[in-house]
Amino acid sequence: MNNLIVYFSKYGATKRAVEIIKSKVKTDEINILEKKEIDIQKYDNIIISSSIYVGAVSKEIKQFIKFNYNILKEKNIYFLIISGQKEQFENILSQNFSEEDKKLFKEIVYGGYEYNLEKMNIFERFIIKKMAKVKESVSCLENKNLERLAEKLK
Repeated sequence: MNNLIVYFSKYGATKRAVEIIKSKVKTDEINILEKKEIDIQKYDNIIISSSIYVGAVSKEIKQFIKFNYNILKEKNIYFLIISGQKEQFENILSQNFSEEDKKLFKEIVYGGYEYNLEKMNIFERFIIKKMAKVKESVSCLENKNLERLAEKLK
């Protein structure tokens, strides 16, 4: 089977989650910030992933889904959320996807989170420190969830 991961990664957390999956299963990857035109026809399984910023999936990922919706309906689609707000997981889903959109995904997986304060500007660092109550960069990716997702692509 041909596998693809289409992701948005601003500070690197989603990219690291993609690398964990790629270490377990052969898959192509595309950072949507680097390539806008993506031919998804040849892929059987597609993981779409975005970090959550201020409760929202990236607009680039939303546009990708909207533009490719009819093709995606014919594929095995998994959505991987990278967000520090695990307790808000269901709320994040309902704020970002309609019930019809959610039917597109075979599974929605929580992949954990990271806060890389060194890559953030002063305003972003201030907000993250206050909201997430962290004082330094932290990585809490859910390796078991990522590995389980990779197994589904085999």
